[in-house]
Amino acid sequence: MFICSESISRTERIPMTSMPKAQQKKYEHIYHGKAFQDNYHWLRQENWTQDTGVTDPEILSYIEAENTYTKQYFDQYKDLTNSIYQELLESIDVDDETYPVIKDDYAYFSKTLKGKNYDQHWRTHLPTSKTELLIDENVLAEKLDYFSLQIFSVSPDHRYIATAYDKDGSERLVLKILDTKTMEFLLLELTHVSGNGFVWLNDCSGFYYQKVDENWRANQVFYYDFLSAIHDMAVEEKCVFKEDDVTNHVNIRKSADKQHMFIDVRDPKDNIVYVHNLDDKEFKLYTPLPRKTNIKYDLESAERDWIIMTNDKGPNKRLLSVKKSDTQAINLKAVVEIATLNDTSALIDYAVYASHIVYTGKKKGLPFLKIWDRKIRSTKDIPFNMESFTLNLQQTEYNDSKARISLSNLIQPSATRLIDLKTGNQAVVKQREVPNFKTENYVTKRLEAPSKDGVFIPYTLAYKKGIDLNTAPTYLYGYGSYGYPIDPNFRATFLPLLNKGYVVVIAHIRGGGDLGRAWYEAAKLKTKKKTFDDFIACAEHLIKTNHAQKGNITIAGGSAGGMLVGATLNMRPDLFKSALAMVPFVDVINTMMDATLPLTPGEYHEWGNPEDKAYFDYMLTYAPYDNVTAQNYPAIYVSSGINDPRVTYWEPTKWVAKLRNLKTDNNILLLDTEMGAGHGGPSGKFGYLMETAKQHTFVFKS
Repeated sequence: MFICSESISRTERIPMTSMPKAQQKKYEHIYHGKAFQDNYHWLRQENWTQDTGVTDPEILSYIEAENTYTKQYFDQYKDLTNSIYQELLESIDVDDETYPVIKDDYAYFSKTLKGKNYDQHWRTHLPTSKTELLIDENVLAEKLDYFSLQIFSVSPDHRYIATAYDKDGSERLVLKILDTKTMEFLLLELTHVSGNGFVWLNDCSGFYYQKVDENWRANQVFYYDFLSAIHDMAVEEKCVFKEDDVTNHVNIRKSADKQHMFIDVRDPKDNIVYVHNLDDKEFKLYTPLPRKTNIKYDLESAERDWIIMTNDKGPNKRLLSVKKSDTQAINLKAVVEIATLNDTSALIDYAVYASHIVYTGKKKGLPFLKIWDRKIRSTKDIPFNMESFTLNLQQTEYNDSKARISLSNLIQPSATRLIDLKTGNQAVVKQREVPNFKTENYVTKRLEAPSKDGVFIPYTLAYKKGIDLNTAPTYLYGYGSYGYPIDPNFRATFLPLLNKGYVVVIAHIRGGGDLGRAWYEAAKLKTKKKTFDDFIACAEHLIKTNHAQKGNITIAGGSAGGMLVGATLNMRPDLFKSALAMVPFVDVINTMMDATLPLTPGEYHEWGNPEDKAYFDYMLTYAPYDNVTAQNYPAIYVSSGINDPRVTYWEPTKWVAKLRNLKTDNNILLLDTEMGAGHGGPSGKFGYLMETAKQHTFVFKS
């Protein structure tokens, strides 16, 4: 049951009615012998699974009432939202195509077409110059409310293309195979497929893939006898590997030299890689390196050598080359160090080629790239004349003579570059064009804020030249978990903010991987609150350096970044004007105490296992839902997805209900639940841009 009441916020042009207010129903969780009241527990569907979904009419009624209230709010600002949407369309909805990837005699590329919601996938046969359309996502999505293509894998003989797509946001994919000879899909259809990886056998006779179980855990690897299937023989999916430890994640991929399939089993602390030689007819696994506590490594194959990136000597990692042996075991005492451990720079990624190894890293949070010659064992530094930028390395074909990267920053659209492996010479082969945008009209800076413990936290900002920084509003974005970096890459979705005079800021806070592994390790488990301290420190430093004013800052984050927003709002609501919390992980205690939920066991290494009272007590000090209090909060816009397997719908729903009951202000609070989507929000270009337009509308009007 919910109650309707009137609400008038400081930002509304007309009074809004029918503000939902969820009924409180007494419910107690007993944790560590103590009762914890959770009056909105009823908003969680009893015996919920992704397959059953939400069926309780009372819960659905409340969510629909919240959606109606949100729609009523945005209906007041339709003209503004449409104007922002059109501005976004002008920047993003253009005819474009990717720079091709060359595989044997074919060049593969994708196209985006103006007025089309999804991409098209094409190829050109280089000897004949024949170009053909392979997959039009718009056709596949035609009868679906939601569509996301997550696997596109070309068979080694280039005849077949494996596709797997999500049709409801649940991240349980449908796998189908296109025969490019007939341009028809085969009758084969596999369900509950994971997007974690797909590997063709080199002779195209079969393939490996992953499936999610009833708890949405992709802990199994399957083999499918494709050759038998296309000859109309009955074929069953064959499970060839299963990881029983639910705290681990499993991914599969083919090695760069195409000799092996790797099954990588890892948690945030350590991992092990199982290897299957793809030329072996019998499925056999071996482990070149054993699993060791707190040691992580990435493995690649370069014909006679293994290439390994590992933190065995320190969190910033080193990069190694070692000869393969008949025993299949790697001797780390007989390695060649491609890149040694460095206290001031962290290794991030690498790509393996027949003649060279290309690797990237960060020094003081800024990217670098180096090329190592495998024959003469020498290293070449590749310079980049940019301030505060993002560098992405893309593994291309093993025998290529050039590496492929993309570069951008907050005010420079991405450029694809090819780097000659021998000379290091760079060539821009694709520059993204953004209509009505000129880099020279904007400014970007990188500054550092002293956090609570004295550590300096970098942040990158951008604004349009000529704005008055004494009055300009500020948009501050952060994430800060799982070691994921939030790099200052170009985002056309920021342009409406910049063009309205906002200072746009990305905070490179601890808990993320912005400065390498040690930066991540510094804010997790029982030091997690440093992430929130860092975010607050960035806001305060922006105010101090005249890039923001107290009470005129919007903060934003999604998923674990939504937890960042929720925790920060509880700690320092006075700093902020408004907040965007997208699919926020906010009901931390109740989620982490429920091991039946899809992600919970795998999260213990990030937040701790609250069955241990010490971790429970620490989580309780920052969990956003549990720390909502009777105080003033800024305007808040919260999004959710009814099919979300990562942050289940009831987390943001309960949080909003509790905020409505306890907050002491009249600022607007909105919950917007996508009823046919999941963690990623609406699918397609247009759905994404409309969601962004609504967010910007809220920012401008709150």
